[in-house]
Amino acid sequence: MYINGALVAPNTGVNIKPSTLGSTIGKSQWSVDSIIKGSIDEFKIYSRALDGTEIAGLANEGLLPVKLVSYTARLQSSGSVLLNWKTASEQNNAYFTVERSLNGKDFVQVGTNVQSKGNNGGSYSIMDNSAASGKNYYRLSQIDEDGTVTSLGTRVVLVTLGGKSFATYPNPIVGNSFTISLSAGESGDSLLTKITDFSGKILFSKVLKRNENGELKVELAEKPAAGMYIL
Repeated sequence: MYINGALVAPNTGVNIKPSTLGSTIGKSQWSVDSIIKGSIDEFKIYSRALDGTEIAGLANEGLLPVKLVSYTARLQSSGSVLLNWKTASEQNNAYFTVERSLNGKDFVQVGTNVQSKGNNGGSYSIMDNSAASGKNYYRLSQIDEDGTVTSLGTRVVLVTLGGKSFATYPNPIVGNSFTISLSAGESGDSLLTKITDFSGKILFSKVLKRNENGELKVELAEKPAAGMYIL
């Protein structure tokens, strides 16, 4: 007898003919023994005896390295996105990664690798403080000890500025400063303004106060390198 691919008890005296399988599946060939109280998911007949390695392989066939219970992505009042996931079990799992994309195709990692909590699974979370305005796609992946990557799903979060729309000028930036013009809100509103690159690195983070024209003036320490950034 094998349980989960491991030999637990041998008996070479059992002899069942194919013609009697209909009356013996799920119970012993001897009437004094108990009938199995479980359920049989799959039944196969082989023309030869399988060795221990083959049986172990059948037990692990189709076994997922991680049994995912839940995976959520929720927008916070601060504009950050909180990602939570929970697993019921993990096999040979090294760590998890969360990646963000603005188009659902090109992804960059959020934060650092999240190490596995072991075979019994657990609850995990990571905060993305660099979510961009608009749709943010978050892909959760699991990486085996051997480096094999398995995607566990993607969640989409729509990030807005509390109903406010905005424009920046000049764009592209000239020098090391630019202006953000907001279409809603009263003068005097203070807003946390962040600029990050697509790897999630924060280049600028400061609470700015709107001027009498309802605009935010951003002064950078130096002119940024040519490229695309997230405001």
